[in-house]
Amino acid sequence: MQEEILEKFRCCFSDVFGVDGSSIDRNSSEKTVDGWDSVAQVSLLGALEAAFGVRFTSREMIHFHNVGDIVDTLEKKVTKPAP
Repeated sequence: MQEEILEKFRCCFSDVFGVDGSSIDRNSSEKTVDGWDSVAQVSLLGALEAAFGVRFTSREMIHFHNVGDIVDTLEKKVTKPAP
């Protein structure tokens, strides 16, 4: 499941940043990706929320330090059983 989420993440990343997302991995972050600033992160998170049908809380977002952190949170949200 995590690889599928990462692939979908890469598509969103490509759309937001206008680059090939294939070089993005779990360790990618604003420190390793040109143009990844706070404005780009907000755009990316919005695109991910739309693509995955989820909402991130501010508490979750403050713990996003790299792609792996975001993918792990997405995995929890999309595999969470409905109430």
